[in-house]
Amino acid sequence: MKNVSKCIASILLLLPTTIFASQEVVIEKSDKFTELSKGLKVSVRTGPTKNAKIYDFSTNKITITDEHGAPFQRYYLQIASADKEWAKEIITFDDKTNIIDLNALLFGQLVDTSELKKLDSAHAFSLYNRLENILSEEYSAFEQVYNDGLADYLNYMSIDAGFENYIARTEGAGDKLTESLKEIKLPPLVEHQQLISEFIKAVNQKDKTWLLAQQRPNSSQRDSGIYARGLNVLFEYFDSIGNPTKFNITRETQGRSYDLNSNKHFIVELLEHKGRRDKIEMEFMFVDSYGGRFIAEYDITGVRFR
Repeated sequence: MKNVSKCIASILLLLPTTIFASQEVVIEKSDKFTELSKGLKVSVRTGPTKNAKIYDFSTNKITITDEHGAPFQRYYLQIASADKEWAKEIITFDDKTNIIDLNALLFGQLVDTSELKKLDSAHAFSLYNRLENILSEEYSAFEQVYNDGLADYLNYMSIDAGFENYIARTEGAGDKLTESLKEIKLPPLVEHQQLISEFIKAVNQKDKTWLLAQQRPNSSQRDSGIYARGLNVLFEYFDSIGNPTKFNITRETQGRSYDLNSNKHFIVELLEHKGRRDKIEMEFMFVDSYGGRFIAEYDITGVRFR
């Protein structure tokens, strides 16, 4: 890129406001689950795609390297008999020993993960620990079927048993859990304008530590690489235009909604710059997840390489 001349480029990057380093996730079977799963093949799948890793869970405990960088993560518990296979979502917490039991099966199936991602780790784990109290009326029915046999429970909680039956058994409990989730109040998030200001300040100060710590959890390797490689280009460009700090927000819109909890799109004009362009704009896409506010994408126009 350094040898390219007279080329205008833009940088598209993914950022959030708090760093979540990859960690090891410990998953352990409860004594009851161990007893109920005898004769069944149990494994853990890290995602729904064919490229996902599959961990054999024939032992009572396994350790998975979480490469997503999120404080809690959705995995899939795969259970197979000689003639049938079930897959159940589970939510694992990076800083906890995750016990596979009835609570883990219910929480993974009933919780709305798109809503859960709005919580930080502490509040999400607290919700998980309160599951039995939240489902005080429904829990005993689930527990009775579970205690009778794991395969019976998996069939009972499967949509294969008929959609109407599935809704009748799970809808009320799911609604209660969702309502409890929405009642949780988190501390106010940093204002969008303040985060833009801090971002520009960090670029001018070449504060790579702060900027690298902004990567959004669950960013892909490709997106992480684009961001890391783009910082030096961004530093050089800001030096060339006199390291402006002031800006005006010229447009604010609701952003795209795919796979994002809450997002807004901002266009800002950098002021008092020394660039050859009359107008230099930056774009920011904000995402609120895991109890924080993140800059999912940003773009800047007018980058020249000499």
